[in-house]
Amino acid sequence: MQNEKPVSTDVENSLEIFNRFLSSFPPDEVKRISWNLLIYAFGSKDADGLSNLEHSDMLYFYEQVNKVCEALVVIDGKWE
Repeated sequence: MQNEKPVSTDVENSLEIFNRFLSSFPPDEVKRISWNLLIYAFGSKDADGLSNLEHSDMLYFYEQVNKVCEALVVIDGKWE
């Protein structure tokens, strides 16, 4: 018999939040929306004052958000 710890309420609540998010925003939709936001941000007059580092940080954030979304799909699939 394995020593399995019961899933805490916090974990269950978090998994429900993941599930709700993924139901509303499938990964392809997250990529599309986040890409559009990034393009809009770079194309706005406000972006004219951004440094190369700030542009790089925005691209890095975009990539990481999409990776998190992909990881959520894996986690959600394992907990269903």
